[in-house]
Amino acid sequence: MQLISKLEQLRTNVKTLDDYFTKGSHAEKKWALDRVRRGTCFVVYKVGEELRFAPSRFIGYVDNTIGKHDAAVGIKDGRKTNPVISGILACEPSPNDGMELEYLRYCTKLGIMAPETGSHGAARKFWREKITI
Repeated sequence: MQLISKLEQLRTNVKTLDDYFTKGSHAEKKWALDRVRRGTCFVVYKVGEELRFAPSRFIGYVDNTIGKHDAAVGIKDGRKTNPVISGILACEPSPNDGMELEYLRYCTKLGIMAPETGSHGAARKFWREKITI
């Protein structure tokens, strides 16, 4: 899997993930919900006035899809995608109480229960730069 290098590639992946929620089959929506529930580092994006959250492990690879993501067992890694996304957005992800609250609200709206922390007990982090799709 190739890492993204441009903002447009990031937006394409965010849109793909968002489409799984809004236009996808039941299985696609369930898969996307699980990615958001299990994520640790998120790009925050806006659709209208709503904030939504896209996990770095999915959006950090060029033209990612469910099939590509699931086939890349042992390859996907936020330690690889996070620096690339940080370079594109020109900022680092960090814990943010306000964004954490928005993330928890978003999860509630989606009907999922977010764990207390991100994967492996890490605090969830958010890039402060919001994008629109």
